[in-house]
Amino acid sequence: MVQKLPAHGEYAAAREALATASAELASLSRQNRDNSQPRLRITVQADSETKRRPVSAVKPETVAETNAKALAILEDTTTVLLRSAEGNNDVALHYQRIAQALNSSKVLLRSS
Repeated sequence: MVQKLPAHGEYAAAREALATASAELASLSRQNRDNSQPRLRITVQADSETKRRPVSAVKPETVAETNAKALAILEDTTTVLLRSAEGNNDVALHYQRIAQALNSSKVLLRSS
């Protein structure tokens, strides 16, 4: 998704915020991966074009801490997105929608 956003112009800040969050979440996943469990590939029939990374299980003893750190990354990214759009009403709605999508991910983390 990040690669689809322009690297320059009005959406550059969104691209940067999402790329940073993606890198931080990938690092968190690598650090806490349970290598004894298989990685799962999630498929969405309605969106066969989007490439998705395999989902890795987290070591049972690190689940709470890993989820807390992941939620913090998502919250920080939401804050960055909302602040980046301040003062530009044309872009603000789009940034708010991106932030809402991140918030829907937080629900998934909390339910695990």
